[in-house]
Amino acid sequence: MGINICPSCSERLTRLTQKCPKCGIIIEKSISPVMIVVGIVVFLLLVVIAGLILF
Repeated sequence: MGINICPSCSERLTRLTQKCPKCGIIIEKSISPVMIVVGIVVFLLLVVIAGLILF
């Protein structure tokens, strides 16, 4: 695991889902763009399959 850094104040963090001790911002793990694309593709496939079944 790499070093996690607060995007606001550049403080080093031990976990990515913790409150920054320096500036108080709660850091949350973000969803990677790859997972967003995979989700969109799966959704579109389900829509196409549903369309083929209904028509």
